[in-house]
Amino acid sequence: MKPDGNTPIVLTYSTFIKGFLAVLSIAALVADIWGIPQLLNSDQQGWKLILFLLLIAAGNAIIFLGLIDAFKCRLELSSQGAIYVGVFRTKKLTLDQIEGYSEEEKYVRIRANQKGLKNIAVPTYLQPSYMLHTWFARNDIANLDELEFEEEQEDILSNPEFGDTEAERNIQLLQAKKWAKYLNYAGWGYGAWALFYSKPYDLVIWLGILLTLTCYGVVINFKGLIRVNQYDNSAYPSVYAGALVPGVVLFVRCLMDFEIYDYSPLWPSLIALGIALAVFMLWSTRSINIKDLTDLMAYVGSLVYGHAFAFAIIVSINCYYDSHAQGATYATEVIDLHTSGSKHTSYHVTFAPTGPFPDGDDVTVSRSTYEEVQIGDEMILEMKDGLLGIPWYDFQIYVQD
Repeated sequence: MKPDGNTPIVLTYSTFIKGFLAVLSIAALVADIWGIPQLLNSDQQGWKLILFLLLIAAGNAIIFLGLIDAFKCRLELSSQGAIYVGVFRTKKLTLDQIEGYSEEEKYVRIRANQKGLKNIAVPTYLQPSYMLHTWFARNDIANLDELEFEEEQEDILSNPEFGDTEAERNIQLLQAKKWAKYLNYAGWGYGAWALFYSKPYDLVIWLGILLTLTCYGVVINFKGLIRVNQYDNSAYPSVYAGALVPGVVLFVRCLMDFEIYDYSPLWPSLIALGIALAVFMLWSTRSINIKDLTDLMAYVGSLVYGHAFAFAIIVSINCYYDSHAQGATYATEVIDLHTSGSKHTSYHVTFAPTGPFPDGDDVTVSRSTYEEVQIGDEMILEMKDGLLGIPWYDFQIYVQD
């Protein structure tokens, strides 16, 4: 039976989630009982051992806090307001203290209308979830995402920078949405092609650079109607994928494909180009305002991405267009194989000391190469000067039959 307006509604985690976290906690406990003594008796020592133990402790804390949260957490909804009971605190908002709600991927946020009050973040896993929206509707609590979208839409259609009349501004908005859609498709398409196929390589380099700069050029041309940052339920079209994916993928390709021997000649040009690109990105998105630093993440993000993109441009041109040059060669052999990363595994080959590598070194290889290589396989290193004067080296592994 559905509750009436006077009947309190209680949302909790489902039995399935509680059971899953309980099983996961038991599994973690068993793994600790078996694994920690093994780790203490291994050859791991010093800071590495401490780091492993800290990671295990952090993982256990997350799992057990999740278990406690699943059994303790609840949301109580009534005609007076909302009460959220969590692991460490309880939050309460009466109806007259609620401005509205907004929806995110994992949370529904009940927002307070006063600065001194705390918003309530409701996990979307709480059940029955539909009753939360029923409570919103029953108490005329506004969807702030819809209101913000409508306000942005009104701002666009009343902004003279986007056209002389409302009809012209509406046409401009439709054009902006088309440009954003196609550029984002191009960004994702480029990312898949460059990451998994990457041939021809010179086209990978120049198309990645061109697509990124084109997106920022389109942002400039539309006078701020198209944005780079992506926000859910925004009326402003975004070229988030088109502007960021090519640069990130080209950066990853450089890390995978080229081994820099000496980074010192890279730093001056990297810093200069990185800052220039960051300033250009901020200027194109109209984010530079020396009097307003509240959106600090935009500045930090532009600076980080600007340097990553600069690294991709410099290293790809320096190494790819020098790949056919002859350099000094050195013979060595594979002495170790190992992987790194958890979510995204990288594959590494360690070679024995030779020539300019008195202590040997690691190189990154593809998964297929990693699976074929054996310890003792011969390696040939070829040192190169680099088109832009940044020394790097290429290598060839001769797999034993």
